[in-house]
Amino acid sequence: MQYRPMSADEAKNYIQAEEYCFFIDPKDFQPFIEQKMKLETVRGIFGADGDLKAGLTNWPFQVYAGGAKLGMGGVAGVVSWPEHRRGGNVGELLIRLMHEEKEKGVPLSSLYPFKQAFYRRYGWEIASAWLTHEIASEQLAPYRKAEGLVCRYAPGAADWRTLAAIYRAKFADRFGYLVRDQEDAWTNWVFWGPPTHTAVWHPREGTEPQGYMLYRFQKDDNGKQHMIVRELVALTPAAERDLWGFAAQHDSQVGTVRIRTLRDYPMWHLAENTRDVKSTLEAGWMLRFVDIATAFAERPWQGAPNASFAIGVTDEHLPWNNGTFRLTFEAGRCTLAPAPAETPVLTADQRTWVQLYAGLVRPEQAVATDRLRCTDPTALRILSQATAGQEMWFYEYF
Repeated sequence: MQYRPMSADEAKNYIQAEEYCFFIDPKDFQPFIEQKMKLETVRGIFGADGDLKAGLTNWPFQVYAGGAKLGMGGVAGVVSWPEHRRGGNVGELLIRLMHEEKEKGVPLSSLYPFKQAFYRRYGWEIASAWLTHEIASEQLAPYRKAEGLVCRYAPGAADWRTLAAIYRAKFADRFGYLVRDQEDAWTNWVFWGPPTHTAVWHPREGTEPQGYMLYRFQKDDNGKQHMIVRELVALTPAAERDLWGFAAQHDSQVGTVRIRTLRDYPMWHLAENTRDVKSTLEAGWMLRFVDIATAFAERPWQGAPNASFAIGVTDEHLPWNNGTFRLTFEAGRCTLAPAPAETPVLTADQRTWVQLYAGLVRPEQAVATDRLRCTDPTALRILSQATAGQEMWFYEYF
């Protein structure tokens, strides 16, 4: 088997496989291909005869991490023709991609799974979760009185630079949000798909904007209209209140407002009657360490006290992630150095470590469920302090 990039003709075969495997109408897929597909992002496993056995796309993203930026590949479009399935081709493709990403210095890899169990075999693990809220539009009535100015833009009319400045101010010092410093990040990932309206909030006319809302309308099977809020990004409480007030002004058009948020966003606090808020917890994207040492080193750790201890990591697919390491926190930075002669005091599979790293699972929870083995309570407390705070999270779907 040969792992390599695709030629233009081979990419056409790959696109046909995506249409076949995901039941995509070619006429619906063509705009996506023309705007987003680049040969440098696609990889395949080929047989000796040059036949494509399996293919994927790997989007080159960056994520914010407390003022730093981490490289993260976004794996998508993983396909194999049915006559080539269950021969290990997809697994080989994924692991070979991880070797390539390691050579490039990319520490993380993420994906949205068709089946979680399948990708767990190769080291990816659920590392995000969100709440999908639904609230009757009339329940937002207390927010209709505006303190500032909301400017509404039809789909395609908002200036991406205005939104990017608000987004960067909100998320550059947080953890996990995708970097959107270039126009194509907005055209390809934010505004792609159903027509998206924009509302931008200013404290008053002539002032710099301090918040925005991206939203669209959707009719359900019963013919009822809903407002789907894709993003609400506010730099001040006033901006957030007024943007919810703007949503409330649609009560004559839509029955409910729906939004996806982090787990710690209490949507019910907006409602006059909290029982009228429906919140559903859902698992999100999966994450994997391409290189655990680089992932720990490139991320700031402001909450970690100076300390050092040995940890054990199990990774059956990537040998550089497997073994005993000395973990050292010093002045808000972290290093992981191989320490094969030491005895680890905290030991877990790479998949558990990536959940701890992303903030989805707390160290104490991992110990309680026997996924993290601990022989030193002090080391556990230090790890808990280091990983406390915001969860890794982003809006984009790929």
